[in-house]
Amino acid sequence: MSWALYVILALPLVAVAVTLVDGWRLARVMTVVAGAVALALAVALAISVEHGRTLAAAGGWLRLDSLGAV
Repeated sequence: MSWALYVILALPLVAVAVTLVDGWRLARVMTVVAGAVALALAVALAISVEHGRTLAAAGGWLRLDSLGAV
């Protein structure tokens, strides 16, 4: 599940890059999709780190513990 830490960070950047290619119509759709996916990942990550578990990625540079999930 540590892959989700990468995705939740890269998702807004991908949404902005796609938005720059096309106009306002795609920007609206990408904003809603990116927000929904980020919310779903945040909830899934928060559930997965309960009870003192810690997720780490990028050699420990990205970490999520139960306090950070709040």
